[in-house]
Amino acid sequence: MPSALALEKKIEFYTREPSILFCRNNRKKKSKFYNMLLHLQDETRTRKLGSLLSGILQGHGPCTVLFQGPLGSGKTSLIRALVEQYPGGEQAEVNSPSFNLVNIYPTSPEIIHLDLYRIEPGGSDELVEEYLGLQTSQILVEWSEHLPEAVYPEHYLSVGLDYRGSARKAAITAHGEYAEQILAGLRDRCRGTWCKDPV
Repeated sequence: MPSALALEKKIEFYTREPSILFCRNNRKKKSKFYNMLLHLQDETRTRKLGSLLSGILQGHGPCTVLFQGPLGSGKTSLIRALVEQYPGGEQAEVNSPSFNLVNIYPTSPEIIHLDLYRIEPGGSDELVEEYLGLQTSQILVEWSEHLPEAVYPEHYLSVGLDYRGSARKAAITAHGEYAEQILAGLRDRCRGTWCKDPV
């Protein structure tokens, strides 16, 4: 799974405000918006991205989202903003379930929030695999870099986060045609709301 740093080696990271870059998929010619790289100036923009992604997911239906990034990169902030936009999200107490592995929020559809920080990289957990196989719930996974590739779902979004000071960058990658549709919708929503396309 490409990380934020791996994607940065392939495509230039724009720093002017606001900043957004779309990159064609080099491996699947039919895909128009396979990668998206965002510069988020502060936590407000990070939360805004979560809200926009939430709207797209609700419009299309559940698609697993795998989050990667170091501590303090904004994974939980983004997830909190995403959950709050769902029906019932105002009743959810969103935090990283590092100790109990999973939080299930009373949203519609149900959101399952997994945190794999305490799982050994490449390790396997039957409960995690069971949740990843659900089709009717929205699955959000923090520290997904600890997952073995064998258990990745067929269609998913990968969100790699990194930070420098208060600014963050988000590298979003679509895996599978269904995820590509969601990423294309997110691109349009970002462009129309608070981003400009520099390419």
